[in-house]
Amino acid sequence: AAGLAAAIASVRRGGTVVQVGNLPGGQIPVAANAVMAKEINLNGTFRFGAEFNQAVDLIVGGDIDVLKLVTAERPLASARDAFALAADRSQSVKVVLTAD
Repeated sequence: AAGLAAAIASVRRGGTVVQVGNLPGGQIPVAANAVMAKEINLNGTFRFGAEFNQAVDLIVGGDIDVLKLVTAERPLASARDAFALAADRSQSVKVVLTAD
């Protein structure tokens, strides 16, 4: 819960916070006023362990070639352009930043 609160406090106006996985059971306090005032997009996602392990096995076993998803590589110095390209789904699937 503290991590979610820190993310809400840290995200820029109009930014997105993604909560991955589980929080403690029951209700947790959320700074709803901050979410609204900063116009934050708050998304939740969950993954199941069995499916994750199965996906890793398929990738490691060569059944799925994830490198085919990489549509562009850009040096870290061009990160701004790389993120703009990655945001344009008509131009890219996955953009990889390299440490060149």
